[in-house]
Amino acid sequence: MQRRFDVETGIEMADKFHHEAIYRGADQVAKLAEQRLTICGVGALGSHLADNLARQGFRQLRVIDRDRIEEHNVGTQLYGESDVGAWKVEVLRQRLFRATGVEIEVERKELSERSASGLLKDGGLIIDTFDNSASRTLVQSHCRAAGLKCLHVGLFARRNDTRCCSRRGATRSSRMRSCASGAASISTSPRYDRHGTAAIP
Repeated sequence: MQRRFDVETGIEMADKFHHEAIYRGADQVAKLAEQRLTICGVGALGSHLADNLARQGFRQLRVIDRDRIEEHNVGTQLYGESDVGAWKVEVLRQRLFRATGVEIEVERKELSERSASGLLKDGGLIIDTFDNSASRTLVQSHCRAAGLKCLHVGLFARRNDTRCCSRRGATRSSRMRSCASGAASISTSPRYDRHGTAAIP
């Protein structure tokens, strides 16, 4: 990180990643700035995730989404009422630049079987925040076939229907259901110990 000093006092000035440098160390912040990330979907999860990552020092961000902002998005996503009707990726680009000075790469396209190769190429770590199983399956299948690192992030509204995916298959739980290529889809129903604390097996 470049050091800046007040021209009158000569005192070193804190930059926008000052607290991250204190917490992580300047070397780690510099590494974050070089790490490439691609976020698939910038809705309720993706928009806030992109904002937080940019504020933590990530500078090599690519976001993919084909949707416009609708009024019902305002309550859960990063966008405001005045943004309704605009493209999500374009508004996000402007917001992050104003907030952090980070210029993100945006792709206002649908992620499909035909476009996945080009959109995800050289994307670093692929982060899937899509809200539908078809898109998630597409991202997962392409990343496995292309040998790309992929992280799936999501929330499920239905009770006892939280799932996570792992590259390694597992058989110790009868609730595990096999996904394509040996991944494990784990349905987590909470159990409670004698203290009343929920524990996911």
